Amino acid sequence: MSRSLFFGTASLLTVALLLPCSLVAQEAGVSPPPEDSSYHAWFLRLEGGGTQLHDWGETGPRFAFRGGRDLMRNGIVRVGLGLTYSGVDGGFGTIELDLEIIPLQDFVVSPIVTGGIGLLSESDWGGFTPDVSVGIVAWPAGRFSLVGLYQWASHGGISGPNGWYIGVEASL
Repeated sequence: MSRSLFFGTASLLTVALLLPCSLVAQEAGVSPPPEDSSYHAWFLRLEGGGTQLHDWGETGPRFAFRGGRDLMRNGIVRVGLGLTYSGVDGGFGTIELDLEIIPLQDFVVSPIVTGGIGLLSESDWGGFTPDVSVGIVAWPAGRFSLVGLYQWASHGGISGPNGWYIGVEASL
């Protein structure tokens, strides 16, 4: 199985398996927490890291801005929209829609897994790109967290952009 088919299938399966969870929670009448609680449904994240668009290309910095919302009112499943840019291989940018799973909400550190689809634009190609990321998230202080992830993606039947990033997130 090619990498692009694998990551595309993994991204679609992630969305297909987790989207019904939010629908079940809504149908079960899960209500929002009281206004005075510490619950914050929205998040904003600023990321920086390194990436490689093509296996044969250069490696360089990549920057991203993401925002999103908790889907199940417990922080475990979230949806996010991200804008990224990197100057490697002539420059590229993406708009990404991701589903994030953060299973250990009661701990200071938790694994995080994301899967999604993006629209990538580079100098000689443009189109959809599936992605899968794994990493950790830590909550050192209240509404702020630190996120570290490694992302695998595919575009046009080839691997990339692949890379790591570290982010600072604020819950709103």
